[in-house]
Formats: sequence, C-alpha cells, structure tokens
Amino acid sequence: MKAILQRMLGPDFEVTSAGLADQPEELGLPPNPLMVEAMNPLGYDLIGHVSSTVWAISPAKISFYVCATHDVARTLKRELPKDYPGVVLPPILVPNGRNGGVSDPYEKGREAYEECVALLVSSLPAVVEQIKNLAQ
Repeated sequence: MKAILQRMLGPDFEVTSAGLADQPEELGLPPNPLMVEAMNPLGYDLIGHVSSTVWAISPAKISFYVCATHDVARTLKRELPKDYPGVVLPPILVPNGRNGGVSDPYEKGREAYEECVALLVSSLPAVVEQIKNLAQ
C-alpha cells in the first residue's frame, strides 16, 4: 500500500509502512513475491521494502494511519494507547472502508494479489482526498 499511497500523495507527504507484527521473525522481511509481481506492471518497485512494526513508531509522530481493514484499525485503536499513554491517536482511515477494507491476499494465490492491488488503486484516491483535506 505504501508505494501506491506515496505516488498518489506526492512528495509533500511522507508515507511509512508498518504492520501489526511484533515478533522478531516477522520483521525485516521482503514483500511476498506475488505482491511484487502484481505491482510491477503498474510501475511500482518494491525492491528494498521490508516489514516493520507500527509499535515502534510513536503516534505523536504520525499524522494519519491508513489501515487495510477495520479489524486492523480496531486493533490499533485498542492497543496503541497502552504503549503510548496520553498520546492522542491521529485519524485512522481505511481504503474501501464501506466494504470492510482491503483483505490480505496472503496464501490465496496470484489472482488474490492482483485483485488486492486493483482494489488499492481504485480505493486509495478517496483516502488521499481525505488526507489532503484533513491536512489543510
């Protein structure tokens, strides 16, 4: 999602990618090769991208969260305040939110990754508009 969002937002915004993983063996991993293949035809280069965790970034340094699903957003809202007491969470946005977000294509095959990318490309413009409006 980071590469698509960064391109859509442009250079005036810094996009960071982080997941909910918190186990050392889940961090520093490259993207799934099927995601790389699904993104390449659209000109998105994922070389150098590695998994990281949202728990290592203070919400005070974040202007917006963009979560893939409402479940992820709920986890963020529930758990982050425990790690950062007193910090007010910034807005949390979910692409394709009316339909639950963008489901994880992991272990669902090439077509699922292609559908995921297509859904991100079609649903992130609304998120970008929200971010730009809120940032004014």
